[in-house]
Formats: sequence, C-alpha cells, structure tokens
Amino acid sequence: MKKMTIKINRLKLENHPKLIELTNGDIFNQKQSRYINQISESQLLILFSNIQLNVINGVDGEYLLLAPNTIFCSLLSHPAARYMSVNLLIHEAYDDALIELIDTLNLVLPSLSFLEISNKSKTINIRHKQLKKMGYKPTTLKLLSQLANKNNSTFSKVGR
Repeated sequence: MKKMTIKINRLKLENHPKLIELTNGDIFNQKQSRYINQISESQLLILFSNIQLNVINGVDGEYLLLAPNTIFCSLLSHPAARYMSVNLLIHEAYDDALIELIDTLNLVLPSLSFLEISNKSKTINIRHKQLKKMGYKPTTLKLLSQLANKNNSTFSKVGR
C-alpha cells in the first residue's frame, strides 16, 4: 500500500462496485449538518489532515473508495473544503485480498468503534469542561451538538 496526500479539488473519487453492493441495505442518517460552515478553516484543515480514505486505483486517475467515510462527506459541504487536502491509503488488493480488505474496513473496524461510542457524549462534555479549566475557550457545546445533529442538551446535560 502507498500513502498519498491529494488536493480535494483534484480528487476523482467513486465508490468501489463491491462497496456499493455491500452498502445497498445500509440504514444510517445521511442528514448533513447545516452547521458545517461554522467550523473554522484551521479546524477544517485539522479535520481533513486526520482523515485517511482507503482506496484502490480506478481508471483515468480515479480512485475507488473501499469504505464509506461520513465525516469526509460531511466536511465536503464546507465552502473552504475544495482548498484542502486529504490523505489516501492506496491499496493494491484484488479478488480475495480485496474482499478481506472490504470486510475489515466495513465490518471489523465499525465493530471496534463501539468500544468508544457508549460514553461519547459524556467524554465530550468532560473534555469540554477540562479544556475550560485549562484556560482555553473550546468550541461551544451548542455547536458540537449541532455538528452531531443532536439535541442541544446532548452534551450539556451529561455529567452535571
């Protein structure tokens, strides 16, 4: 595999046909936050720098995505997104190796994410309070709730 950073405005990205077939019955909230544009450009740069898209080479400079990335898709609606870059992890996987890769990225990895999800809102609230105690002005809980498409009280009621 090879790592590469590419400007988003130059990225030609499509879902791999196997990914399309796999996610055909997915049930998830595709509602994008209308508050994405309230993220500062410096925050946007940090967020895009921490995203890694797993792809294989397609035709004519196109990349085929091997796993959906909801955060990446949401951030694309920010007006400054086209000036940013994103990291690609370019795999050379075919046949059985490709299926193993798709299985790992779309089943194993999301399963492991449940280890951190159960207390996510409480963790965000505690970290928010801690950043304040450290003398910094964190992103408001209201904006964090809006970005998550959650009720304003999602983070503020936790840990009181």
